[in-house]
Amino acid sequence: MTTRLERAGAAHAAPGPPSRPFDPAAVRAQFPIFRTERAKPLAYLDSAATSQTVRPALEEMDRYYQTYRASIHRGIYELAS
Repeated sequence: MTTRLERAGAAHAAPGPPSRPFDPAAVRAQFPIFRTERAKPLAYLDSAATSQTVRPALEEMDRYYQTYRASIHRGIYELAS
């Protein structure tokens, strides 16, 4: 038999996909810095000053700079206006 508190918790549980076990190798594979061979394995802890960026975000940033980036109102070309 379930308690009232257990029933209330179940009613407010967020739906979502079934949880998978954490795979650190899969996470590390998304960060280019971890692909470089080193004498000692790299351990990286995020800080308020900086963080590493996953490969898909880097690729999207490259696409933006190659496709859309322009200084507006600094020229007479199409992307400047």
